[in-house]
Parts: sequence; structure tokens; C-alpha cells
Amino acid sequence: MKFVSRVFPALIIGFCSMQLSWADQDASADKVKPIVKVNEGKLQGTYSEKDGLYKFLGIPYAKAPVGKLRFKAPVPAEHWAGVKDTTKFGPVSAQAFDEHEGTMEEFGGDLTNEDSLSLNIWTPNLKEKLPVMVWLHGGGNAHSSARVPGYHGDMIARRGNVVFVSLNYRLGIFGFIDMSLIGGPEYAGSVNNGVRDQMLALKWVRDNIARFGGDPDNITAFGESSGASDLSAMLGTGQAKTLFDKVILQSGSAFLTRSPKSSARMNRGFFERMGVTSIDQIKDLPASVLIEKQEEALKGMLETDVDLLFQPTMDSVVVKDFPLDAIRRGDTKDINMLVGTTKNELMLYTEYDPQLLDRQPEDLPELQVLPWVAREAVSSIYKWNRPDMKPGQVSMDIYSDFAFRIPAIRMAEAQSANAQNAWMYRFDWPIPGSELGAPHGSELAFLFGRMDDVQAKVKGATSVAPSWTQLSENIQDIWTAFARTGRPIANLKDPHERDVLATLEPYSESSRSTLLLNTPLEVESDPAWLERFIYSSMPFNGYFDEDELAESE
Repeated sequence: MKFVSRVFPALIIGFCSMQLSWADQDASADKVKPIVKVNEGKLQGTYSEKDGLYKFLGIPYAKAPVGKLRFKAPVPAEHWAGVKDTTKFGPVSAQAFDEHEGTMEEFGGDLTNEDSLSLNIWTPNLKEKLPVMVWLHGGGNAHSSARVPGYHGDMIARRGNVVFVSLNYRLGIFGFIDMSLIGGPEYAGSVNNGVRDQMLALKWVRDNIARFGGDPDNITAFGESSGASDLSAMLGTGQAKTLFDKVILQSGSAFLTRSPKSSARMNRGFFERMGVTSIDQIKDLPASVLIEKQEEALKGMLETDVDLLFQPTMDSVVVKDFPLDAIRRGDTKDINMLVGTTKNELMLYTEYDPQLLDRQPEDLPELQVLPWVAREAVSSIYKWNRPDMKPGQVSMDIYSDFAFRIPAIRMAEAQSANAQNAWMYRFDWPIPGSELGAPHGSELAFLFGRMDDVQAKVKGATSVAPSWTQLSENIQDIWTAFARTGRPIANLKDPHERDVLATLEPYSESSRSTLLLNTPLEVESDPAWLERFIYSSMPFNGYFDEDELAESE
């Protein structure tokens, strides 16, 4: 009887504890006011019956990088008491306004808030173990935000049954300028602070995403333009495998990682134009004043320097090696890679500057770093292979390949030398009624399912064509299949396109199998092979350094 008198109360207490534990779990999954406990404390989000998704917005992953933390490495967010409201987006990172990236309303009305290091989560289920996709927005590392509607993750999360994460990181002078040049060793690594922010956010995801129904052992990082360039730079940090398992690089590559010499020259020129020689002159200035000084300094810089100033740098502090060298060495062989571009990348910028179409191919500034013979060969072959194009359009195709497609191919080649897990795509859908073709960023509206944005690009369109919707669904299915399995082979709705996609092979120098995203979808071996071939002997070593290219003169 003593045994029963001792054990029975213990069983009752244990059963009650289990009931309380289950109740706590049920409360955390309350669809009206879902609460999730992360390492730093509790978060309250929202649930939409219509979308079938939970949303947690504006989750801080780092302390505000202000005061003594300004221009320094990010510091993880502190613990908080109670339940933090995460039903609204956090502020955008401090930046100059660019109408091409969004409206002031979409940016939340404030472009000077430095307390912006937050992330957002869309998830179909809080208790499953779903693939995780972490999005890094583009904008030249100077503009944009995860909060703009074009980057909301609801469509991808719902259709792909994945957990979607997006994040803000420091931009421009706050995240990609080398303050050690005017502030000393205390600011070492500041030239890559934006990349540091992204890495800290990815670590937060790895540590906490299981509470949102995500699989911490199946994380895909994906980004476009500068977002992809930053992810490429991470491949040279020695930490990439601890942050993500797969990577999708859209129109951004290791080629844009600057050498120390090139970066120092650009940064010194930037400080000279700002009239700054000491960190004490700027460290306490309001964000609005710093942004004004940044924009004024940019006006006096070379066009190519402005394009590259805020790109990541091989600084030996954060990015310890040139990414392409790390890939060639096999450091990334366990990271599945999907890499690609749009067909007519640089045509986008002719909308902003029509005078670009007046440039003759042989006079392109970007080609002046090549030997004379190489310049003539590139110019002649492109013109010969595009007899119906205007000279300016030929020039934009040359620059598109020089800055985007060839560097993407070099990354796929390097990865395929060590593992059969590199895949190549090209987005070919031409905007109807436009001479832009398939310009930079034109795949994004399809990827995020923003069909109204697609329609807005097509002059005279009064509705969304079914083929556009099908292309959008195909891209979402392919991207989420890659996140799930490491292979971009999806069970597409159309039987013919499903069969075509099944023929896609991992990229290799023998097959050069490439997925062409268009209506209909195609798979081709070595598209635009002649243009690729003429670059094959040119010394692209995976980072942008005009001195390196000029050495072959």
C-alpha cells in the first residue's frame, strides 16, 4: 500500500504536467493569436484562414546598430520579457529613396531608421518539419527592403509548402563602406557589415526555425542581384555550410566580390568626395545627414565605381577568401547550387538612362580593361550574331554577359568540378511589346506570384495571360523542389513541360545543361555557346578587379 500511496500521486502529478505541456503547445499554435517561443523570448504573430499561413513580422535578430555599435559587427538581440508583438513589419534600413524600388508608403514612410535588423516568417504549419527558404533582396546593397510587397513570401510558402523567411540588413554607408580606413582596426570588417548582418540572421534561422515548423537541417538561402552577390561572398567566409544547405543565386555572382586593392581605392575616393578623414567626423551624424553626404559623394564618382562601391569585399576578416577560389577548392561541394541570370540583364537600365543605347559595342567602358584583341573579338562576334539588333542593344548584351552570365557560368563550372550538384538556368521570357527582352529582375514577379506586376509591364494588357500564370507556377514549383530535394526537378502541371524538365542534368563542362524559363519551358545544352567560348581564355578569377584584367594587356 505504501508503494501505491507514493506512486499514484506521482502518476497524477506527471499526467497533469503532461496535460499542461500539451496545453502550452496548443496555446502556442492558437490560430487567432499564435505565440511562438524563440531563444530571446515569446513572439505573437497572426494567422490567416484565407491564406492558410502564420505570419511573424519584424522579428529582431540583432540589437540596433547605433551609438557605440554603429559601423560595427552586429550583436545578437537581447532577451525580452513578456510577449513581443510581431504582427507588423519592422522599419526599412536607412537609405536614399529610389522610386524604382518602391513607394514611400511601401517603405513605411521612414528611410532614416537604423534599428532595422529584423526578419519575417511565413509558414503553413508550426509543428511540421518543412524546407526553409531564406530570401535576400537586391537593390545594389544601397536600396530596398524585405517589407516591400514584391518580396512578401505568402505565395511561395503556400504553394511550395515551405517556411519562407526574409530579412533586412544594413545598406550603403551603414553596411558596405570600409570605416577602418578612417577609424582604424576597431572598424575592421565594416566593409562587409551588411554581409555580417545576413550571416547573423541566417544563424538565427538555423537556431530557431524549428519552432515555426521549419527543418533547421534543410535551409536554402536565395537572393537576387546584390542579394545573390552577398550570398556568393559568403561562400568565401568558411562558414557557409553552417548557415545554409542549398543556395540559389539569381543574377548575382562571386565576380562582384571586390579585391582588397580595388575596394580600398573606391572607398578612399568615396571618403575624399565626402570630405572626411576621420571617423569622428561622421560617427555621430544623424542618418539623414549621412545619407545626404553619401548621395552627394556618389555624384562625383566613376559610373563603374558607383555600381561596385557597395558590393562585398574579400577583406580577410569576414570574407576570408575569394569565393570562386573556395568553390574551386571544393569548400562548397556539400552545398547544392542553382545559379542563373536573365537573358537581357542590362537592358533594364536603358529605361532609366536611354543614352545607354547610344553606346557602340567597342566603346563600352567595361571592355576597356580587356586586351585590344579581346575587345575587337567580343565586339565583332556579338554584332555578327545579332544582325537585327541596334548597336546599343548589342552593347547591353555584351555587358550582360560580361557582368552576369559568364561569371554565373564560372561558378557552375567550379562547383561541378567537385560535385554533381550545380544547376544552371536562364530566364528568357521577353516582355511583350517591349525592346527590353528579359531584363534584370524580370523573373521576380513570376517567382513571388505578383501577376498584377507582370501585367503592368505589358503595354495594353487588360488581363493576365494563362501562360504567364503557368510560368509563375513553374518557377515557384522548381525553386521549392530545389529547396526540398536539392534538385530543380518538379512535378509540373503540364505533362510536356514536366517531361522537358526531367531532361535537365547537373551542370558540367561536357553537357552545359541549362533550363530556359519561358513559355514553354525548354532545356538546352550550352545556349549562346559562341559568346561563352570567346570569354573562355579571359582571366575572370571570380572577383571584380580591373587591375587583374588589365594585366593581360
